[in-house]
Amino acid sequence: MKDKKKTGIAISIVLVAVIVIVAVAILLRRDKAADTSDRRSSGGAASSHTTDADDTAVGSGDASSSSRESGEELDILESLLQEEGISEPTWIEADPATLSTDDVQGFVPAANANGDGDADSAEEPVQITLSDNRLQAEGLGRYAGSFLEDGSDEATENVVSLLVKNNSDQMLQVGEITFQVNDSETATFFVTNLPAGASGLVLESNKRPYSEEDSYTYGDTVASFIDSPSLEEDKFEIAKEDGKLTLKNNTEESYEKIYVYYKYKQRNGTYMGGITYRTPFENVAAGSEVEAVAAHFRVEGSEIVDVRIQQVQTPESESE
Repeated sequence: MKDKKKTGIAISIVLVAVIVIVAVAILLRRDKAADTSDRRSSGGAASSHTTDADDTAVGSGDASSSSRESGEELDILESLLQEEGISEPTWIEADPATLSTDDVQGFVPAANANGDGDADSAEEPVQITLSDNRLQAEGLGRYAGSFLEDGSDEATENVVSLLVKNNSDQMLQVGEITFQVNDSETATFFVTNLPAGASGLVLESNKRPYSEEDSYTYGDTVASFIDSPSLEEDKFEIAKEDGKLTLKNNTEESYEKIYVYYKYKQRNGTYMGGITYRTPFENVAAGSEVEAVAAHFRVEGSEIVDVRIQQVQTPESESE
């Protein structure tokens, strides 16, 4: 009897130990899951915006500029890409002539050019035709990331996006591409200041959701081209910092106003968004340096595409 009693006690102790171990494991797993959920929630929340009147957006109208808290925009993009099941792209230094749509951050190309059909189908993909043959539609698909076209940088996902290439030897100053996607609806893409030979990812201006049911086969295009602009490097030097530009006037002339235009650009050479940002410099005296806020400018992700002298100061204007 004593042996049976001892055996029963031993079994009870083992059972209690197993129950305790399992309970602790469950609690630890719940804590870990809660911690992961909190980090995803904080990464996916949109930040508040601060409007900066000195840096204006040039695109589908002059939208006011805005900027996100440092690093949060990247967190939002990463969170959205994870939700979409998109792995972070491998960056390459590519020639625009050999650009692959798979290398554009946040962009997932459709199975074929107009977004319908099976990617494994033996049929030839339907090509997108633009009415102005100086422009080429390199791809169409969905985009997840900051919405650039209105200057808001709002976190978005599944927005229709069009990869456009400027095949001319001039800068595309402004272009409007409109598709009749079904019997009653249209999709419109605006692009500005796209250099000759360059490609740009343009988001649908009204954040239209991507749908495989929509057809994008013919884009009615209205476009204006100009000779490739000068950056006026013989007159000015521009020092670049995140959020700020400093213009040095190396001439003996004084200028009432100078505009510097810049766009976002990925490492593979693709310009991001049809939008162009504009920063003004006022009352630039001969030999002087003038600083200006450029809220969207990033040293590693922006490129100056144009510098325009609005007005040279005359002796009369200087005395006023």
